[in-house]
Amino acid sequence: EGVDSPSNVTKKDCLLGDNVIVAPGAVIKESVIGANCRIDGAARIIRCVLMEGVVVEKRAELTGCVIGRRAQIGRGS
Repeated sequence: EGVDSPSNVTKKDCLLGDNVIVAPGAVIKESVIGANCRIDGAARIIRCVLMEGVVVEKRAELTGCVIGRRAQIGRGS
């Protein structure tokens, strides 16, 4: 519901919680995203677990990470 086009979220290997907002251009593969998270544009999340309330800003790239509740990943990280 909160996934804007043209985002790339692979449905067969991802799990998104309630109220997740994914901006256009984001890529999410093989990941679990907790409730109330926000993924900004051009962010790449691959093989990660994000707990509830996480904010991933533009152009951040996460691979193989476990991110705790209410964390904020800065722009271009």
